[in-house]
This record gives sequence, structure tokens and C-alpha cells, in this order.
Amino acid sequence: MRKERGDYHGRGARPAPRGAVPGGGAVPVAPPPARGAAPGWQAPAIALAVAFGIALALRLAPLGARGDLLADSAFHLRMVDAVVAHGHVPALDPLCEAPEGRRIAAQLPTGLYHVTAWLHRALAPLDHRDARFHALLLTALAGALIVVPVFFAARTLFAAPRAASIAALLAAVIPAHLHRTYALWLRYDALGSLLALAHVALVLHALAASGPRRRWTCAALAAVALLAAVACWRVPLVLPFLEVGFAILWAAWRGMTREVRETVTIVIGLSTLLFPLVPYLRTQPFDLSAGWLAALTATVAIWLPWLAPAPRRWPLRIAVLGVTAVVALGLARLFARPDPYAAAYALVPAKLAIAFGLTPAPTPIVRLELSIQELSSLSPLGLFGPGVLSWLAPWFVAAPFLIAWSAGGGLRRRIAALAPAPALFAGLCFAMTLLTLLFERNKVLLGPLAAIACGALPIGFGDRARARGASRAAIALLLGLCEVVVGYHAVMLAISRRPALPPAFREALEFLGERTPPGATVMTAWEHGYEVQTYAARATVTDGLIESAENQHRLVAFADAAMAQAPDSLEALCLRHRAEWLLVPPSTHLYGVAVVAGAPFAAKLLSGGHLKPAEADRVLVQMMVFGREYPGLEKVFEREGYRVYHLTP
Repeated sequence: MRKERGDYHGRGARPAPRGAVPGGGAVPVAPPPARGAAPGWQAPAIALAVAFGIALALRLAPLGARGDLLADSAFHLRMVDAVVAHGHVPALDPLCEAPEGRRIAAQLPTGLYHVTAWLHRALAPLDHRDARFHALLLTALAGALIVVPVFFAARTLFAAPRAASIAALLAAVIPAHLHRTYALWLRYDALGSLLALAHVALVLHALAASGPRRRWTCAALAAVALLAAVACWRVPLVLPFLEVGFAILWAAWRGMTREVRETVTIVIGLSTLLFPLVPYLRTQPFDLSAGWLAALTATVAIWLPWLAPAPRRWPLRIAVLGVTAVVALGLARLFARPDPYAAAYALVPAKLAIAFGLTPAPTPIVRLELSIQELSSLSPLGLFGPGVLSWLAPWFVAAPFLIAWSAGGGLRRRIAALAPAPALFAGLCFAMTLLTLLFERNKVLLGPLAAIACGALPIGFGDRARARGASRAAIALLLGLCEVVVGYHAVMLAISRRPALPPAFREALEFLGERTPPGATVMTAWEHGYEVQTYAARATVTDGLIESAENQHRLVAFADAAMAQAPDSLEALCLRHRAEWLLVPPSTHLYGVAVVAGAPFAAKLLSGGHLKPAEADRVLVQMMVFGREYPGLEKVFEREGYRVYHLTP
């Protein structure tokens, strides 16, 4: 039987040895299929179908139980309903940032809403279900389809169908991805991560292509996949920057090779032309942002002749890249403009300062972001958690060393022999691990990468057990046990997730929807804004879109007024935004407001301590804890800590 061979070696490069890795090392090339295995494509196709079935079953499991769409999911459901009804999101959404409204398409990706509307129009005549059901079905389908790009990415890297099949099975159950892609969590993550991984798989295939025409085609398709990904989710915007960074490091280390130069140039160049098709990127405009201009400068620089491969020319290459960095910085300053993600960027140094035991002095918005679970950091040990990589985490971390050990040979030699595709994959794994430690939500992209990296481990240990000793078989069995635990955690995660509105909060929303006039505006803490808009159909002054500059100003103003000792500022703020109704949640929601206002007792709230009388002498504290009324603020509803006040000048 003919041996399978990887086709990812660059022109003139020597064949890479077996073994590949997320942190460096060589990529294992699989041995030929065992005798008796299903011929051709049948066995991989069956494995891929099984992986998809498992992934879909896990992600559909919560759909059979009652659950509510909360926070961002509630907002996305409202946008889906708008696209189903009118064919587009509101040009100016009157329920956000009332009374002026918010231009949704100028600030948020809307691809998810249009894809859901298309699916609903296709399925509604058949099953007569509402758009909510089809939106959740799309979430589960997109989440389950992650096994497809994972399979083909692993197939490209390892040239082993069995390794690709195992990677797909791991991707189906890895909790880091499942946690954010199951039904009842209507978010950008499922469809966005699917398209982002499709982009990664196509880039890897372009780097591994044996001919220029195939490389160009895959790179162009990768740019189209990136466009689709950023039209549905903003997080994939990090991928082209990581790929350009890889090209720069590759040029400094090995010299610029044809496959890297052509792939990166096509992806960045075509993306520059396509990004204006996405409304929020066109509005910014993203193509003229400092970061993208720097990426374009680096893409032009990789064509300089001084970056050609030569063992003794690396100092010259580093000097050329240094000059490129200076030019890119100059262009960024020349086209300086307000960055809509400035608050997110400011969060990174604050997190690093805290990690190193320092005490930063963040702005009110950064203080708020540090308190949001969605933007929380993850400790290195957190990667081992049942909601992240579970027991697969140690294998992912140790994969470069284990594969090199199982294949024989030194790790340093294998790193030196890396081809572009596995080198880029290693860089993506390393970068996404760091990003997940900074922002836990990025685990949805880290999970599939970890599945790809670990896909070849059972093959390496299992096939070499007899030749290299019983210890290999023992390690293979241990890896299998860990994969069983990962599957168990996935099942428990799928059957235990049931988001639901608190009954008292539901009653408060029903009161606002039934007892307030249509067109009324509600003032409340930002974290309840989306539920008020969706379930009460009432406009709010603030909501959960922290990236909006106007929303930032308003939630800081609300926090300052709520933490005042007299109600005058809060009443004036309500009048300014024409809000005649004030929704006050229980005292368990006080911490977020206190953090933004910089209240000195905020840390005490986090630890569960009791406030002193002087500390409790704040308008919102009095309303939350004691249900106090003030002149001009009449309490009209109260249930288990949820209260509605009517502004009566």
C-alpha cells in the first residue's frame, strides 16, 4: 500500500520529520492505514459524520427544556425578529440609547441576524416554528459544524485521516467550544467561530499547497471566509493580525518564502478590498485604522528582496523589519482617528498590572469591564477547568514535547525543520492561549485548536507502542481515559445549562410592558437593558453594548447619580433622557454600579461585607435595600427586591 505523504513542504525545503505542535516542534506525518481499514474516504467520512452527530446532539440538548434568552442573547433575538419582519435591522433603533436611538449596523455585525432570517424563511413553511426556535437551531448547527474545518485543518497538518477523525471527535465534545455554542445561548460565537476556523483551515491549506494556483485559490477563499466571519463576529478580526505577525517572524527567522508571502498578501490584500462591504467596518472605517495600516505596511515589506532566505543574513532581515515597524508607526500616527475598541485595549494593561501584583488606576469604564464575567481573565490552571479544556489541557500544553518524544529526535531539530503550515498553527495556538488567559471568552476559538493539536497524539502513541515499549501504550491509554473525562464534562455541561429569568424580574418586565404607555423610556442599570428592550418592549437609556461611546457616557452618569446622597442628580438624568420609569434590581446588583462610580465600599460588596450607615446613605442603596421612596420618585411595583419607580415631577 502506498504511503501517504504531507504536501506542506516549501520549495527547496527538506521533508519535515514526524511530529507537530502547538508550541513548536515538528508535525507528525501519519503512517499508512492499517490493513483492513475502510478504503479511501469512507472511514474518515463516517468518523466525521459521527463527530457531527455527537456535536449536534450535545448542542441541541438544552433546547428541549424551558429556558430564556438573557442579556446579549435577548438583544440578538430582537434583532432577528426585526430582520424577519422587515428584511434589515433598524436603521436607528429607538429602544437603545433613548430617546436618540442607536445605529445598529454602524456598531455591530449583523450577519448572524440575516443568516437566521434566511434559515427561518426556509424552515418555517415546513415545521411552523417561530424565529426563536430557528435561531437556536442555527446556533446548534453552526456549533456542531465546527468539526468540519477542524477535520480538514488536521488533515492538512498531519496528512493522516485517523488523526483528522480524532481531532473532529475531540472538537465535538471539548467544553471550551460547547460552552458557548449550545442552544439557549444565542450569541455570535457559534457562527463566528465556525467561519473563523474555516478561514484558518484554508490558510493552512494554502501554505501547504503544492502549486501556486491551488495556493492562490485557497488564500482567496480564506479571505472570503474571513469576510463572512467578521460580518458575524468582531473577534475574528484578530486573525489577520496574527497571520501578518507570523509572516514577519518567519521572515526574520527563516527568510521570506514564496508560500508565506503569497498567502499573506492575498489574504490581506483581498480583505482590504472586501472589508468595506461590512457596514460597521465601513463606518469606522477599518481599512484606515492604525492597526490595519500597519498590517498593510508589513505585507508590502515582505516583498523586499533583502528578506530572501539566507542563513547568515538574519541581522539584515531584522534591520529591514525594524525599519518597516517605524514606517508602520508613522502611518498609524498620520491617520490617527478615534478607535471604537479603545476601551478594550485599555483593559489589557490593567489586567497585566493586576496579574503582576500592581494597583492600576483604571478609568470608570475599565473598572466596569474588569468586573464583567464575560471579559474576565483565566488563570493558567483555569485551562484545566471542566468548562474549558478539561483533562485535555495537560496534553495540549505538553503536545510538542510528547510528539517529539514519541517520534524520536530532539525538539530543537524539529523546530528548525518546521514547514510554514505547522509553524503558523503553532503560533496561533500560542497566541490564542494567551488571549484566552486575558479574556476567557476566547476559549471558543482555543478549544478547536486544542482538538487539532491533540488529534495526532493517539496515533503517535498507539502506532509506536510495540516498537518503543509498553510505556507508550500506557500513555495512550491514559490519554484515552482523559478524553473520556472530557466527554463526560461535555455531557454534564450540555444537560445542566438552563438560563432563566428570575420570576420577580419577569413580573417586573411584565409590569413595564403592560402598565406603562407605549414608547415609554426606562432608566435602569446597564445589565438589565437588553431584557427590558426585548421582553417589555420599552426603550432604555443604557444597555450592555459597552463598546458604544455614548452608552459609556450614560452608564457612568447613571452610576454617579445613583451613588449620590440626594436624588436630585438621578431625577435630572431621567428628565434629560425622558425616562419616566426607573427599574431598580435587588442589592445583589449593586456592585457593578458602585465600581463604575468608584465607591470606596465596592470591594466590601464583592467580599459580602456589610455597609456602614454612612456608606449606605446613597440613593440607589436606599432603594435596593430598603425600597425607599423619594419626592418625585413613586414606587409602583415591588417583588422580591425588584422595584419600579415612576418619576412624578
